[in-house]
Amino acid sequence: MASTSSTLESLAKWTASEKTRQERLYAVTVAEESLLLHMLEESMMRERLEQRFRHERALIELNLEESAPQPLLRVSPHRDALSRLCLTALDKDEPLPFDSIDRLTNEEVEQIWQKEKRKLQQKILSVSDRVRKLCK
Repeated sequence: MASTSSTLESLAKWTASEKTRQERLYAVTVAEESLLLHMLEESMMRERLEQRFRHERALIELNLEESAPQPLLRVSPHRDALSRLCLTALDKDEPLPFDSIDRLTNEEVEQIWQKEKRKLQQKILSVSDRVRKLCK
């Protein structure tokens, strides 16, 4: 009888600890998914804002071209200088000038995207580590 009772007690303790572990795991999962959703929403808002700005800029440029007495001569900036400007601004977490964003090549955009993606992944890992530590 005593062994049955101690077995039942240890089973109850194990069940309680397993339930607590499952609850913590669920809390971590919810926190991670919430963070991912927030980052996705932020990314979509940024993309919409950038798209809206490009559209407005194109309309302004079109209006300027149509109202100019002679065609505007556009001098394109040096590609290396533009790349350095963009990457330096990202390193310092400064916003990029919008006129620079519009002149980026696809390769430069991809390079910037990959860099930002790595930063976000590192932030996700650090947040999930903090959440795990809090749940222990």
